[in-house]
Amino acid sequence: MGTENWETMDVDLWNVVSSDNSVKLQALVKHRIAENCCRSFSAGKNNILHIAAKFGSIDCATFISNQVSTTTLRGLLIQPNSRGNTPLHCATLSSHSNLVHLFVSKINDNGIKLKNNMGDTALHLAVAGDSHEDLKITRILVERCPILGKEDNFSKEYPIYIAAERGSLEILQFLLRFRDFPVIGRSGKTALHAALARRNVGIFTFLVENRRELVAQKDDQGNTPLHYVASSGDLEMARSILNASSNQYIAHIHDNIGISPIHVAAFQGHVKLIQLILQSRPDSFELVDNSGRNFLHVAVNEGRKNVVKYVIENGELKYLLSNQQDNNGDTPLHLAVRNHNLVMVKLLLKIEKLSKVLRNSDGMTALDLMDSEFKSSPNFHMLSSIGGELIMSGAEFSARRLDGFKWDYRNKEDIVSHLQSSSKNVIIASVLIATLTFTAGFTIPGSYMSDSAGPNTGFAELISHITAYKIFILSNALAMITSFQSIFFLINGIYFHDQFRIRSEIQRGKSMLLVSFGGMIVAFAMGTYVVISPDLQWFAELFLILFILCPIIFVLYPSVKNLLFVKNWWALKGCKWWGSKFYLKPHIM
Repeated sequence: MGTENWETMDVDLWNVVSSDNSVKLQALVKHRIAENCCRSFSAGKNNILHIAAKFGSIDCATFISNQVSTTTLRGLLIQPNSRGNTPLHCATLSSHSNLVHLFVSKINDNGIKLKNNMGDTALHLAVAGDSHEDLKITRILVERCPILGKEDNFSKEYPIYIAAERGSLEILQFLLRFRDFPVIGRSGKTALHAALARRNVGIFTFLVENRRELVAQKDDQGNTPLHYVASSGDLEMARSILNASSNQYIAHIHDNIGISPIHVAAFQGHVKLIQLILQSRPDSFELVDNSGRNFLHVAVNEGRKNVVKYVIENGELKYLLSNQQDNNGDTPLHLAVRNHNLVMVKLLLKIEKLSKVLRNSDGMTALDLMDSEFKSSPNFHMLSSIGGELIMSGAEFSARRLDGFKWDYRNKEDIVSHLQSSSKNVIIASVLIATLTFTAGFTIPGSYMSDSAGPNTGFAELISHITAYKIFILSNALAMITSFQSIFFLINGIYFHDQFRIRSEIQRGKSMLLVSFGGMIVAFAMGTYVVISPDLQWFAELFLILFILCPIIFVLYPSVKNLLFVKNWWALKGCKWWGSKFYLKPHIM
């Protein structure tokens, strides 16, 4: 049905159809030929049936379908708007099942299967909803044209996959019971992958019970559902997958880069899930990825202390894993040193049979690696501590001539310049604290005595919270003194051209700066506390409690962040699953 001779839709016609006023529509048709009313469109290229579908105008739609010729009606029903949506798409998006029923009775299968600009059929849009009307529309569409269930959109998503991703359990159950439709989505993921991604227990349980073949099916990146569960840490789902799978080696399945579920669990720090996998398949600890790394390598590399502690406390497991080398020859101890992770080094050194003389492919022991990192990294203090721990544990350098043991810096000037720049930045913070504390020393909280006749005129008036006042004076003085010390150390370090002297002075300056920070925080808290009226004692105590909680929150922040925002294993691997968006039912038609 061509639109060359079409005109812009009349406002009166728009208002009548959108309000479903069939009486006024009949009056308009009396003055115009019905066919002419159908040859107009809105700004979004919507014809009269598009408008009726959007607003649920069933009376107007029925009247139009009875007034125009069959050819004209079919032309209206298959005509796309600017977004490629036909009136059937619009009725589906608006969840008007009566209009959907009317439209599908007037067109053939080819008209029902039409896709919009996103490649979606009306069924794709229906399954994205989760209301009773959406379920009715799904039934109408599938019973009228079953082939819709086998049509994918431009994202390679089939309707069942969209239903699983959107969480439409009743729709998914109906489709799977109606016919054996495809369950694949983008990147080769199945409906079970989607259910796991959304942590939808209902859909997960239904699919595991009715489509068990999905339990071991991979996506395009090689991830099985167990990989997904290992990432989220859901024990019940993991247990269901392990029990339901006909493949007893499901825990051994690698993805495209050699990552097994136990590696994923170690990466995320899910100790209980690691235990579950090892209970199911005790030999899973032998699995290595394409880099030759076992799950202890992964845990050490990601700083997962709980996983490393579990291995250390697990009998022979620690001896089987701790000395294993990856393709680069690195043991877990090498990785801990390479990451400058003192905590991990200390944990690993607790293993009695840990070999500290194993060399990697570069011929370096863990102590050699520390030496190499020490020469090129500005993290002087941490590496010094790591070196001390290694030496105290009996670690050794690889065989070398003693006269060959010297510092050789290819980028010495760059390192010195970087350290001097860092020192200047810390000086700014120290000067700011010194200025604030100096000012606070002369701005005593409370008021001054103004009795000109008294001997204490001009002195600070006695404050009711005398203990808090004393703490204010002492902490403010401590903050000012340590900030001056910090400035001295940092300025002193700038004039050295030896990176080790600069590092030492920066470390001293930072230590003093941290003390001054603490003193300033306490001074502020006490200063505010003493000026609060004794009548508001409860408020003063509440203020102190809140102020005490602030440093605790800062200390606990890394742990809290790991709990709230789980690191994205799949994104790091290049897998698009975790970042995939919800398939939300769009409101724009």
